[in-house]
Amino acid sequence: MCGCPKKEKMTFYKKEQEESASDETLGYFLRKLIKNSSKACEYCKEPMLKHFIQYYHRDGCIEI
Repeated sequence: MCGCPKKEKMTFYKKEQEESASDETLGYFLRKLIKNSSKACEYCKEPMLKHFIQYYHRDGCIEI
């Protein structure tokens, strides 16, 4: 595991003008991950392609 897990609060369905809007479409999020997959991890310097991300919401989990 690189670095410590971090918890981020995401606010969904906010208007773009609002400062704390952090939601984005799943397609846009996946495109960003693919685009940045060859960048080096800030902790281990391996490509991000060799890492995974987990998202939890209530009783569910998605691992990418």
